[in-house]
Amino acid sequence: MKNFTYNKKVSRIRTLKEPKRKTKKMNFDRVLYFIVIGIGLFFLVRHLYKKLAWTKGNGMVLMQKVDVNFTEDIRVKDIYVQAGDTVKQHKKLFSYTNNQFDNDANMQLNLITGVQSNENEYLKYQQQIALKQNLLRNIRTQLAAVTKQETTQTKLVLLDALTKTSLQTLRNTKVQLTQQMQLIQGELALLRQFKKQVYQTNNQQLNSQNQILKSSYASPIDGIVGQMFKASEESCYKTETVMTIHNPKDIFINAYFKLEDLTYVKKGCSVKVVFPDKSTSDGIIETVYISTYEAPSEFQKKYEPTERNLLVKIIPQHNEDIALWRSFYKLEVELRIGRY
Repeated sequence: MKNFTYNKKVSRIRTLKEPKRKTKKMNFDRVLYFIVIGIGLFFLVRHLYKKLAWTKGNGMVLMQKVDVNFTEDIRVKDIYVQAGDTVKQHKKLFSYTNNQFDNDANMQLNLITGVQSNENEYLKYQQQIALKQNLLRNIRTQLAAVTKQETTQTKLVLLDALTKTSLQTLRNTKVQLTQQMQLIQGELALLRQFKKQVYQTNNQQLNSQNQILKSSYASPIDGIVGQMFKASEESCYKTETVMTIHNPKDIFINAYFKLEDLTYVKKGCSVKVVFPDKSTSDGIIETVYISTYEAPSEFQKKYEPTERNLLVKIIPQHNEDIALWRSFYKLEVELRIGRY
């Protein structure tokens, strides 16, 4: 048997190392291209969705408000409330004057002058009444004396001690005195009536002036006192406002939609309200006004003709959202009505 021997010589077979494959570099241009295309498609789909699925409008959150002003110039006297106070209907807010408001001294002077004039007239009638009463007393004294003489002369005529002519003359004097007394009594009655009228007029003038000094303004609604434009002892003219009162429970949105959206803007429609902080709430169209209105300047595009829009009133769909709406008072909101 042939012996097996191991060849210890170096092998002639050599192995070759496989060449390393080069890794492909990322093509950033291609990635950027697809990203841009993706973003473009996203915004296109989003735009088409909003355009086709929603009717959009603009609005402003408002609440019932009363501007306290007057049809005549006044002066505010005492103010009983401050901004932010909650008031009930018929609560007194402030007192004011509306006659010679520009100068309290003038008011007082007019009051004194009017009263003095009435008092002078009252005294004049009182003096005339006193004179007539004195004259009436004198006539009554004379009439009493003539009546006494008539009685005496009547007895003398019966005794043929005196002629009837003297008695007749005395009787004529008695008739004249009686007529004078009746005339003076009538004049006294007229003077007393005039005196009473002057007295009543004087009292009415005093009451009227006192009423002017004590005039006060009461709140016409339940609400919260807003901004105060006048202070105590400050004049307020016809074109100015003393203060504002807001009713936070009566909150709504005045919304403006384009005329071509009339098909979708109906009374009772549900509206999605988007506030400036992107929070949302649900509302309902309570009123669709018949006339069209010019939207406020903030809703108009600059350098474009002013458009007329549909005006609607939107109220909260849920009472718990009233507080949320109130926090965006006088701020612009976006409104959406679904077309589906």
